[in-house]
Amino acid sequence: MPVRVTHLLDDLEARLGKAYRDIAALREENRQLRADLALRDAPDREHWPASSANSHTRPADDATAATAENANTEKTLMEHANPDALNTDTADDINTAEAPQAPAKEAEAPVPPSPRALLEQWHSRYPQAFANDHVRPLKIGIHQDLARHEPWSKKLIRRALACYVNRPSYTRAVRKDAARIDLDGNPAGTVDEVAAQAAEEKRRWAMSAKRQKTGSQKDGATSRKRQAKSAATSEAPAAEHKKHKLDRQKSAPKAAEPLSMDEKLASLQRRFGN
Repeated sequence: MPVRVTHLLDDLEARLGKAYRDIAALREENRQLRADLALRDAPDREHWPASSANSHTRPADDATAATAENANTEKTLMEHANPDALNTDTADDINTAEAPQAPAKEAEAPVPPSPRALLEQWHSRYPQAFANDHVRPLKIGIHQDLARHEPWSKKLIRRALACYVNRPSYTRAVRKDAARIDLDGNPAGTVDEVAAQAAEEKRRWAMSAKRQKTGSQKDGATSRKRQAKSAATSEAPAAEHKKHKLDRQKSAPKAAEPLSMDEKLASLQRRFGN
């Protein structure tokens, strides 16, 4: 048994020695690469001595490089002998390098308003074009001008514009040869006959739809009144019948109460005593 343990210890020692040699070779390769990089980036390479140029390092740096290499080798041996004895600064650098970077928070997109809310904003931003009292026809293609000034989609702009141009006050303003205006209230063409006819038809359709809606509401109210009256009429005979029944019950003679034995004997004596 002790022989086997000895062989195992020898084997481990041999592997450890091989690992030390591999680490030393890697250190030497790393040092050589650093020297090559310093040689490539150095501005005064042509002034170095020939021996230094062939060795790819400065003569003055040989002692420093050897000292640093010996220190690295000793540090590596200490780390293999005691893996817990790591350099705290090196561990902090590794943790800092491996820490994931927090993604930059994207700016939240503004929430688009409703078409009617956007139209209310236009009343404030473009008072010369969108008015409530003195309504004037808008320029042909004004939605394109709005798209250049507004951050919202073209669909939202068209819907808000439709809320304005479908008003009865706007359709009344769209008459033949009436002046159109842009966002600043400046003249921008006139209303042609086709547009005037289309506005007239739209206004008539809106008035017809309003009359139908009002008529349907009136018909509904009349129907509800008729139903209530019919229900009251149907309930009247039933109430009258119930009242007559109660009256008959009140006027009906009460049933005679049964006579006692003494009363029956007295009655018989009165009838047959003589």
